[in-house]
Parts: sequence; structure tokens; C-alpha cells
Amino acid sequence: MLGWGINAHGQLGLGPSAVTSFIPTPQRIPFFNDYACIQVASSLTHSVFLLDDGSVYTAGNNEYSQLGREGRTTLPEKVTLPQQANAVQVACGQNFSLCLTSNGKIVIWGSISGKITNDDGFFYEKPEYLGGFIEKRIIQIATGYTHCLGLTDDGTVYAAGVNAHGQLGLGHNHDCVRVTPIVCLRGSPIVFIACGAHHSLIISKSGTVFTCGLNTSGQLGLGDTDSRVWPSNVKSLQQQKVIYASCGEKHSVVVTLEGGVFSFGSSSHGQLGHNSTNDELLPRKISELMGSEVSQIACGRSHTVIFMPNIGQISTFGLACAGRIDTKLTTYATIPQKLAMPFLPYKTMKQLHRQISTDRNYTSSYRKYKSGDAKPVQTNLQVIGIFAGGHQIFVRISSRAQRPDDYRTLYTNRPLLELNLDFAKWLSNISQSSDTFKDVERFYFLFA
Repeated sequence: MLGWGINAHGQLGLGPSAVTSFIPTPQRIPFFNDYACIQVASSLTHSVFLLDDGSVYTAGNNEYSQLGREGRTTLPEKVTLPQQANAVQVACGQNFSLCLTSNGKIVIWGSISGKITNDDGFFYEKPEYLGGFIEKRIIQIATGYTHCLGLTDDGTVYAAGVNAHGQLGLGHNHDCVRVTPIVCLRGSPIVFIACGAHHSLIISKSGTVFTCGLNTSGQLGLGDTDSRVWPSNVKSLQQQKVIYASCGEKHSVVVTLEGGVFSFGSSSHGQLGHNSTNDELLPRKISELMGSEVSQIACGRSHTVIFMPNIGQISTFGLACAGRIDTKLTTYATIPQKLAMPFLPYKTMKQLHRQISTDRNYTSSYRKYKSGDAKPVQTNLQVIGIFAGGHQIFVRISSRAQRPDDYRTLYTNRPLLELNLDFAKWLSNISQSSDTFKDVERFYFLFA
């Protein structure tokens, strides 16, 4: 795992010797030399790491118990989850953290509202299950600065947290301590959710994009700067088949099934990639990426990261380029800039490993390096996944041929409960006393 960016609180997990205002170039995180980290979520001051065995580690500031354990640490340390649960996804708010467990439950810790007391019901000193879902099974989570969303396997979106700007999509701006379904989306099965600082973005199975919340910079993509308390259809994306999204503090970026990228909202530091610092009130395709297939996107506070699988390269734009990306830029970048690190595409890595297995001289040299006796001049690496948050960037890498993640299918290929002919035939044959009747009631609730 590589990490770079702001590290004033040790949120990169590099250890005490690396605590500084920022790390300008990609650095290997030594802790993960012995542990396989598969996902990272990061806020302005802390990070949450998910390992392949389902365990969760945290690093950084712990003023609001957002690390889920005692003490601030600059090295990742394990979080004890209730009932020894295994996590499958992690997310960070400004001062709180979430993880989704393998049995479809949400574990939360920290302060949603930024208060250390529990006067408002938003403070969780230790990891605990987030209640209110009853029999619902959660398949995805997303967090803003002070709110969170949960997506169930029947395509329903639930929301909780601070709601000053309508970011919960409930038709009002009152805070919600208990998770509440966004009822206006019933009948539109949802497959993906994302959150900016104070806005939310929701994608239906048909590719329709809905947004709500703060809109001062056009981050809702609706052509104006009026905030919304109900999810509103981003009509200019209706023909694009949007399949994945990521949001920064005041900007939004979406990727289509074909790998095209559209961005909108604040471009104060070039984070939209349009060679301008002007805000965009409507989604605009990033022309610099035309002709390139993009399979991964990730947004930090004011920067954007993309991955192009065909060439195996990462490009970045926005504030994180101001001394925090390994490029020659000294300020922010307003157009995508390739990371000056020679990653190899998956196909090349496969060919290279075939060569290693057949070339005796290469194999001997490789084994000598692996034993620690010598180091090769250059290590061949490929990108598996990219993550961003706050002013940080993390990249999951591999020195072996491994197919990189494709965010266009990583989430949207999950099984979603549907009413179709096969299900209708099955439904007609079951008894009301059957254990599956609860599932039937869920379908009725969804389509009523």
C-alpha cells in the first residue's frame, strides 16, 4: 500500500518518524508489508484500513473517538468490533467511522456531529451496531462530514446524521439520530450511494442519478446553486448510464459504463479537471480523458484521482497536486496529470511473470532479491485500487500479476432483490407460514 498527502496527525499510518505537515511523494506503508490491506477510507485527520481477513485498523487523530480505541497512533492499530464481526467495507466521516460487516450490519464509532458528549445522540465512544434497520441487510455504506447513508439489498436507501442542508434527502432539514428510509425513492431500486461533505449522490439500477443537500458550488449538478432537501434527478446525465461516483467536499465525479468521466461542482483548485477554476453547475465530460477508459475514480476534499486500466496509470488533478503528488507541478493542477511512477498494466505484468518463470537468469536474480541478498534496479508494480479522502491518497499495489479492481462492477454487480417472472412463479407456491414470508413482505413494501 502506498500513501501520501497531509500527515500532520499520522493519518497515513507511516509511523512516528514520518509525522509531518505533508508527504509529497508516494511512500510504502511499512505496516502493510505483512498485512494485506484491501480498502482505505480517510478524513481530514484520520484513516480506516480494511484488511483481507475482515479486520479493521485505524490511525491518526482520536479526539472524538474516531479511531474506535484509546489513544492517537501514527501506526495502524486494530479496532475491536462487536461480536468479533468481520468487515467488508469501511467509511470515514469528519469525526466518526463506519464499517459494514459480512452479515449486513453497520458498526459505528466516533462523533457524527462533532460533539464529545452524547447530548444529541450522535456520539459513540466505542464501536457498536447502528440500530434501526430491523431485518434489513445492508450492502453498502457512504459517509459525508456529518451524515451517513446505508443501502439495503432491496434497493432502499437509509439516512442518518446532521441534516442542515437536506443531505439526508428526507424532505426537511431536521437532524436524524435514527436511520430513516428515503421514501421518495421507492420504486426506483438503488444500486450505489456516495456522499460529499454535505451532499449525497444516489444511482439507480437504470443509471439515473439523484442528488440532494448543499449546492453552493453546483455539486448537485442541477444547473443552479439551490440546495435540495429531496433527491433530484440529474437530467443531463440521463443518457449516460452512470454506474459509479465519488464526491469531494464540494464537487462530484461520475463514471459511465463505457469508462467516460463527468465532473461538476467546485473547481476552486482544478479538482474538476477542466483546465479551469470555474465552478460547473452541470455535469461536464472531462475532455482530457476522452479516448481513455477509466475504471476507478476517487475524490478527496479538493482533489480527484483516476485510474486507466489499459495503460495501468494513475492521473490526479486538484489541490493534492500542490506538492503532494509526485509531479513537477508546484501548485494545483487543473487538468489530469499522470503520476510520475512507472506502474505497469495488468497485461504487461502477466507477460513479465511468464518471462520470469521461463528465464533462468531472471528467475535466479528474482529469487536472490526475494531472499534479501540483493535489490533489483527497478521493481515492477501494478495498481489494484485507488482511494482518496481529506488531503490524502492511497494506492493498493501488487508486485504480482493481479487483475485490478473495476469500480464499475465492484458494487453494481451485487445481487439486488427483484420482482421478475421467476420470482413471481416461486412466490405463488410458498405458504404464508414459510420462513421466507418476511422476504415477501419486504418485496411488497418495496413495490407498494
